Amino acid sequence: MEAVQQPKPPSSHKLFLVTRMLLHSASTTLWNIAVLIFPVALLVQGLYWVQQWLFHPGNALYFHPYADTATTTAFILLLMFTFYLYGSLLRAGRTQWRQTIRKFLVPLILSLPLGGMVMDSYIAVTPQGVVHSDFWSLGDQTAHSWQDVEWISVTYQTGHEQDHFTGSYYLHFRDGTALEIWNRANMSTQDLVRVDRLATAKGIPFRVLSPLTPEAKQLISQDWTQQQSLFIQGLYAR
Repeated sequence: MEAVQQPKPPSSHKLFLVTRMLLHSASTTLWNIAVLIFPVALLVQGLYWVQQWLFHPGNALYFHPYADTATTTAFILLLMFTFYLYGSLLRAGRTQWRQTIRKFLVPLILSLPLGGMVMDSYIAVTPQGVVHSDFWSLGDQTAHSWQDVEWISVTYQTGHEQDHFTGSYYLHFRDGTALEIWNRANMSTQDLVRVDRLATAKGIPFRVLSPLTPEAKQLISQDWTQQQSLFIQGLYAR
């Protein structure tokens, strides 16, 4: 009767090769992720740092890029172009990068004013008033004092599937214009509390244009802490 041969355990050399292959695959994946994240981080942080340096008032209660539709669209286009250019440069290597730059010279030139318009879109809330520069007003900002604010309103949306709460806090000025400072300015609840406290102290009339439904209250309770939820629900109950 023949003895059954047991399978041989893998040799140490094979284990070493498999381990090295796995480590190489992991390092390649991490490198690719880093390569993709780098241009995005550089573009986002670079624009924000320049904004802070050029436009940030020293006494601002809140300062942030203003994310209206035009600014958001332009920023996405800049990100897509940056990704494509960065990938093309990586594929070209050291010997062909000059040809790649020449190929993208016209888009690069066109992206400069687009980046300037994105960078120039911001909002600053100060104890004296509100300074806003929109996408189309390159180099031209609009300033309103708190005395220029005729009334304030709040409204909200819950999405098509009632799955998220997006609040809006509008400043309505005496010149007939209005500015939303909560959602489009990416304002946190803590920042909104400070701004709303200042506006309340100024005695500015306040209107709730969209009272909260039970579903909206439930979404607020899910998405925010208890303290934040109490403030937001109190805001819509005035």
